[in-house]
Amino acid sequence: MRDSMKVLLAWTPLFILWTLFTLSYTDGNIAEAAASGLINSAIAAALGLLVWRWTGWFTWPENLSLRFVLAQIVAGAIYALIWICISIGAGSLINDVNVLQQFAETSVSWRFLTSFWIYGCTAAICYALRIQKTKMELEVRSNELELLVSQSALQSLRAQLNPHFMFNALHAISGLIAKDATRAEQAVCDIGDMMRYVLRESEALVTLADEMAFTDKYCATMNLRLDSPPEIDWRIQTEAEMAELPRLTVQPLVENIYRHAHLERSTISRIEIRADVRDGMLLLSVNDTGAGTTKPVSMIIDGNGGLSNLRKRLRLIYGDLASLHVWSPRRHGFRVDLSIPKERMRALEG
Repeated sequence: MRDSMKVLLAWTPLFILWTLFTLSYTDGNIAEAAASGLINSAIAAALGLLVWRWTGWFTWPENLSLRFVLAQIVAGAIYALIWICISIGAGSLINDVNVLQQFAETSVSWRFLTSFWIYGCTAAICYALRIQKTKMELEVRSNELELLVSQSALQSLRAQLNPHFMFNALHAISGLIAKDATRAEQAVCDIGDMMRYVLRESEALVTLADEMAFTDKYCATMNLRLDSPPEIDWRIQTEAEMAELPRLTVQPLVENIYRHAHLERSTISRIEIRADVRDGMLLLSVNDTGAGTTKPVSMIIDGNGGLSNLRKRLRLIYGDLASLHVWSPRRHGFRVDLSIPKERMRALEG
């Protein structure tokens, strides 16, 4: 509505110019000139709303094409014909004359060229407003995305470095030093690698292979403190490994399984992580063999945890092209399905 009002108010200068121009044809009759200016500016304003809708549907292309130019010429011609029909009809009513007589007294060619030119100006202004609006929206989304990525990194870092996590991890490592020094050393290296990955500020989007390596280290560290650690079953299509996705995407899905298993006091024997590419989409699924959760799925995905943050990031990056669904039937485990475009998205179009 606010955008439509802007288009309407933009025709105030046309009313003034048209009135002044018409004075030369009305022998200085201000009332008649003003009436003509009002009628034609009203027509321009009404048609301007249609042009605004048209430019929203037929968006400005990244590269100008013959198809776009021809479409604008056709739209301009239709615009001019509608203008002429409305102006002649309005003139016949005001002057109380036959439509054919009004048509004969009207310079159709001059009206056509004038209205065609006005269409060009209107379309140019509408496209400029839309492009500016899109740039502002992208800037806001970019700022929000940077904030969410930062928050996600901090949340993931806290989840791995909070006192409880570190105490259990270090306690498990200390017990391994005498029994299996090689495994203990590897655990320390894994924790260091995880810290570097989380704190890395560049590369908002990474490959699935990078996420797999990070998540595998996370699982190995979590399993150090478990008497019966779950088997991690990776079923990744070769093509999917090079697909791009936001950094810290897979690990929150697995972390959520470990966390809910602890809260529900259930034992997980197996975690399956599957990924493949279909129709240009990366399909990622993480599920376990635990008892599921007693919490409503809506509370999990709409809360303040990692899944909620991940869903917001996906929406900012991919819009409606990405989806995240949670399934947790009682006594049938916990599952998260994720679908995002395989190729990196440069920007969202308005």
